[in-house]
Amino acid sequence: DPVMPGSLGVEAAYQLLESYSNLDENCHFSHLPGKISWKYRGQLTQKSNRMDIQLTILENSENKIIADAYLYVDKMRVYSIKGFGLEKKVSSNLPSYIHPLANVSGNPVPSFTKSELKPRSVCFKPFENNPNDNNHTPDEAPFNWYNLSEFTLGKVSKCFGPEYEIFDNSTTSRMPNSDLQLVTRVISVKSDGNRSKRIIKEGASIVAEFDVPEDAWFYKQNNNVMPYSILMEIALQPCGFLTAYLGTPLLMNSKNLLFRNLDANVEF
Repeated sequence: DPVMPGSLGVEAAYQLLESYSNLDENCHFSHLPGKISWKYRGQLTQKSNRMDIQLTILENSENKIIADAYLYVDKMRVYSIKGFGLEKKVSSNLPSYIHPLANVSGNPVPSFTKSELKPRSVCFKPFENNPNDNNHTPDEAPFNWYNLSEFTLGKVSKCFGPEYEIFDNSTTSRMPNSDLQLVTRVISVKSDGNRSKRIIKEGASIVAEFDVPEDAWFYKQNNNVMPYSILMEIALQPCGFLTAYLGTPLLMNSKNLLFRNLDANVEF
């Protein structure tokens, strides 16, 4: 009997209601208790061409959402679901893309800017008891996990200072994040330029560190040898940080800037 179970039609309506609610990543749903009415007057089979669901929102508050739903097969209404709903709850745990040191021993929680791409979990955690990881002040070395989290996924100004607020909600270039973020901290930056006066001079330098775990994914997938591409990224990613720190984006008349490494002379 090749027919779609009616329970899957109801589940589709619930999932559509979840999608409509579009909660933050640190929220989740549970089914709202109460009376619900289902009616089935048709079926969805292998011969059907199309299924549509129509939602009518009855209530949408901070804590719950209630709706009626109608399921159509080839433009004919076959299901109705009356008075079903979802309860909105805030998770007690931070989302996986928030840094594992956030909220630990009074540490701040980095901000997060959503995009059309689903965020991945933070992959590399700094080694413990490094004194360079205690400063969280923007535009002040050493820059650590908090500042770098803001530069990769949050507000650029919380890494480089208030001059960069125009880039906080932009698509300007940032460092890679999660499993390809290969900078743990920036120890120092030296420059003879003057960012506030928009002066950039040759000879700027940066010292950065990457705490490499023994079980890093690139070891596991490459016979316990660091791939050359990872060595390159470890060297190149601080260059992107340096470009932003020196004030290069501030020279351009745009907030959605993209910049790239063009060439290099390297010695390992």
